[in-house]
Amino acid sequence: MQLVVAQVAGAHGLKGHVSLLLRTDAPEQRFRTGVILDTDRDDFPELTIDDVRGAGRSWQLHFEEVPDRTAAEALKGIALMIETDEWEDEEESWYDSDLEGLPALHVDGTHLGIIADIEHGPAQDLLVVRTPGGEVRVPFVTQLVPEVRKDAVVIDPPGGLFDDEEAPSAD
Repeated sequence: MQLVVAQVAGAHGLKGHVSLLLRTDAPEQRFRTGVILDTDRDDFPELTIDDVRGAGRSWQLHFEEVPDRTAAEALKGIALMIETDEWEDEEESWYDSDLEGLPALHVDGTHLGIIADIEHGPAQDLLVVRTPGGEVRVPFVTQLVPEVRKDAVVIDPPGGLFDDEEAPSAD
């Protein structure tokens, strides 16, 4: 299974390093000199790490295939992936691919839509729910998403978040 471990945020410095948006809790295990990462682009199907700078949530990589800043700038937005058979045993841990395509159900059982994507933000993640009327972004927090099952994601949205719901009155 392909697991996205980071996305390239942009070029960093003059020598061709790139800064990362992390998608892994273990960057020190994933990003080491000599590691080959798969990508989601045909022009760079694989990238070999030859320099690592990182601590906490701030990581920069340099790849053998990237000679300078101009080449690094062309990588912006590229997904960096590894092939893995790892599965988290944590009860509340999912890969994006586990959730995408699942039905989104209201806590009362009503079908709200389909999970189309997960947007990773600095403060919290958002579930993107495709509905007949468009897309609705739901903060992926326990108060609004009380249950994630193998067959559905249960959502307890505030009134008005989905078009057919009434907003709470100001009485």
